[in-house]
Amino acid sequence: MSNKTLIILGMHRSGTSLTARWLQECGLHIGERLAGSGTGNKDGHFEDLDFHDIHEESFVQRKIPYGGIEKIKPLELTEYEILKLNFLIKFKNEMNHIWGFKEPRTCLFLEYYNQLIPQAKYYVIYRHYTKVVDSLIRRDIKILIKKHTSSGQYQRYKFYLNKDKLIHKINNKANIYLKAWNIYNKKILNHLDKVPSNNFIINDIENVNSSSVLSSLNQWQFNLNNIPFSKIYNPDLLNEKNINIEFNNKLLVESNEIILNLQNLHT
Repeated sequence: MSNKTLIILGMHRSGTSLTARWLQECGLHIGERLAGSGTGNKDGHFEDLDFHDIHEESFVQRKIPYGGIEKIKPLELTEYEILKLNFLIKFKNEMNHIWGFKEPRTCLFLEYYNQLIPQAKYYVIYRHYTKVVDSLIRRDIKILIKKHTSSGQYQRYKFYLNKDKLIHKINNKANIYLKAWNIYNKKILNHLDKVPSNNFIINDIENVNSSSVLSSLNQWQFNLNNIPFSKIYNPDLLNEKNINIEFNNKLLVESNEIILNLQNLHT
């Protein structure tokens, strides 16, 4: 009997954690070691740390900063890295007949996953680029404030004197984040062109029809329980007031084309 593997795909801050949490509650095994809560994600990240660690090791070797959001470059894995990833996949298959995982960095390694798990099914989650960039900036600001307000009195005083300048510096990263959104979602679109159309489903995180999603997953024999997405979905967490951002026009044209292509694939 062949294994059933579901890969949850999506850019950081697109609702993949929420999706993984929901599918876990529906009965999908999503990993032995999962990333817990953190700044900007109090309910947990639900990332499979086994895949996370392999991805991050590849980034370190190529001097890509943590997270795979900045200084993204083409990834050509070494034979050793491919063997290590293949070993992990075989281990997962031996541990569970039906399993899945969520790890946003997976989007940058899709050509290798396509080779190593050719039978995989994909649940793609996307979110409008303005909201993803906004969310990343808000998270950066929260981390900055937490870091400086938990230090000594002098450091707190120094932070408040320079707070506006520091926050402005973070806001200037908006185009870096927009470029990352473009790269991740282009990788997804390119990948979906290579897999059969009946091997993936795709949703805007703010417009998930849980009955339709679960019906598709169960047609793929994932045998999930019928738990509504609304049970864990809190719209307020995804509808924060947007920060005023000026995007690079060239990046923006590309982003708008990508979002249209994603919407055209929407199930």
